[in-house]
Amino acid sequence: MATPGEVDDVLELVRGGTFKPRIRETLPMSESARAHAVIADREGFGKGVVILDSEF
Repeated sequence: MATPGEVDDVLELVRGGTFKPRIRETLPMSESARAHAVIADREGFGKGVVILDSEF
């Protein structure tokens, strides 16, 4: 687990464009069961991101 300072350091790298997280799939909250399956199956690389339906 990272310390708060380490998290701040990584977020600064993301904000500055040095580090770019890999997003496997972006899904609306109404498909949260599918999002859970995407994360649980561990097939592929990257994170599953769930956003509000109104923002999708």
